[in-house]
Amino acid sequence: MSDTGDSTISRPRGKAILFALISLSLGVIFGLAVAEVWARMIEPAGFDTESLHTRHPVLGWVPASGRTTVRTDEYSATYDVNALGMNDRALGDSVDRARIRIVAVGDSNTFAQAVSRQDAWPKVLETMLFKGDEEAGVVYNIGVIGYSLGQYLLRLREFQPVLRPQIVVVGFSMHNDLYDLLPPRLGGFVYGETLGRVYFDLDEQGNLIEIRDLAGKDLSRDGSLRKRAVNLRIRNFLNGFALYRRYRQSDAAMWVAVHLRPSGESLWPAIDTALKKRLDQSDEFRWRLAGKILERIARETRASGAQVVLANIPYLPQVYDDVWQTSFGAQPDIYDRWIAGERLGRICEQAGIHYVDTTRAFVEAARRNHRWLHYREDRHPTAEGHLLIAQLVAAALKEKHLVSP
Repeated sequence: MSDTGDSTISRPRGKAILFALISLSLGVIFGLAVAEVWARMIEPAGFDTESLHTRHPVLGWVPASGRTTVRTDEYSATYDVNALGMNDRALGDSVDRARIRIVAVGDSNTFAQAVSRQDAWPKVLETMLFKGDEEAGVVYNIGVIGYSLGQYLLRLREFQPVLRPQIVVVGFSMHNDLYDLLPPRLGGFVYGETLGRVYFDLDEQGNLIEIRDLAGKDLSRDGSLRKRAVNLRIRNFLNGFALYRRYRQSDAAMWVAVHLRPSGESLWPAIDTALKKRLDQSDEFRWRLAGKILERIARETRASGAQVVLANIPYLPQVYDDVWQTSFGAQPDIYDRWIAGERLGRICEQAGIHYVDTTRAFVEAARRNHRWLHYREDRHPTAEGHLLIAQLVAAALKEKHLVSP
């Protein structure tokens, strides 16, 4: 009798618990849906940079020519892309007239996203060095949004015969340049993931090899060529939600990005690799591949009669004390704020590249002025940040006697 009674009592209790769990789950889902709608309503306006590009079989994409004005809640920027796909004025006869020709190559920090053409550090550098006198010298900006180190090399090959530079300045982005350089066999492309292109890898002996089998292909039609790491799939999924995009700016999100490793890798991979004191196998491969590509850039550039300068452009955790302390600085036994610049400096020394590390100058400027030199939402340098990069590169060029004081 007691067993039957217990069973009779447990059934309604179990149903009640199940009903409560279902109700709670539906409530949470409804609450998240309402929060997502709210987050989308108040989210700052953004801009899809893919509309600025056209397909290219070797490079994947290049900037589309023409003038585009981008307005968000943080900035208004005008890009003027000439017929050669440069965020720069039309060449005309400036190449023939200029006594000193400098080419700046890099990613969105050089192109430069979020500031107008004249405020990008290559053009500010030109004004500092040559005061608008095109016969004295020019600085050509061939940076492209979303490019990686391998694309820098390919882009330089395309423009060196046209622009004939005496100096090449590489804008090395700590945000991306240790991140979006892996070959497809180790995760594939991050930016323009479906756009086939020429890419670089290391052979079994550690030598740099150039692979052209994906050039011009549409990788969206061949899933076997799009191996994605677990953490990248997670980031791509989460980035589709405005609630997450808003949350990721918070201190809690920065802490999670550093500590949560769904596939053994940080959700902030490039800067994680840059700042680690002890590198794992994946980190070491990234640094080796980056070093080999930079060596190739230096060798091919010197063969054309030019000198190479590399400007190290830091990312948010390296620059701002509050971001550092909330994220990587919370684990001082694992991460070092300055180690990335030191490693990159050694690579440049071995490759014969003149090195400009802007990290400490950014940190000091942020502390002194009590404001960011990056847009908080967009995360690219402001005009003030570009001015600082230009000042440091100009000083280095004069100090190394690459241009006259």
